[in-house]
Amino acid sequence: MSPRSVIRIRTVESLTPHLQEIEERIRTRAFERFLDRGCQAGDEAEDWRLASSDLIAQPAIALSEIDGRFALLFSAPGVDANDLEVLATENSVLLRSTADPTMKIPGIVHICEFQAKPVFRFVEFPRRIDPRSVEIQSDGGIYRITAAIAGAEASRPQPKAAKASKGKSNTAKMKPVSRLADDLRI
Repeated sequence: MSPRSVIRIRTVESLTPHLQEIEERIRTRAFERFLDRGCQAGDEAEDWRLASSDLIAQPAIALSEIDGRFALLFSAPGVDANDLEVLATENSVLLRSTADPTMKIPGIVHICEFQAKPVFRFVEFPRRIDPRSVEIQSDGGIYRITAAIAGAEASRPQPKAAKASKGKSNTAKMKPVSRLADDLRI
């Protein structure tokens, strides 16, 4: 991954104002959907899910821990790295784009399924971090955010990999990554 980053990282006391702002936009869009379907009760959760999908892109993530640090991987296709920002607190990060993504497609476009939506992804860590230690690197549209775990020693011993038996796969079983903020959790 490239050591040079153009992505802004800010340490903040709270993400609440940012979460409340997007929640209000989603609430307004969900109400518009409710009105569009004739004010029929019963599909409020679907209205909310679709409103969220209409307004923001929530990239898939992978969160792991190694050597006293969390590593968070995500991709944001079509988003210029200069438009990405990471806001960090002691227990979470917010990935967001500061501008709506644009994709330049040459010629007359007949079909385009790309959706230009701003990135907005809230991730809560399992343990506290040092928000001043947050770093980000990018490599071909894949971003890696690392953060030191508060009070963790960097040289913590790692578990040894199991040796493969003859004729058996050496693929380690992956633990599922907790989807800590599929919804905004506010």
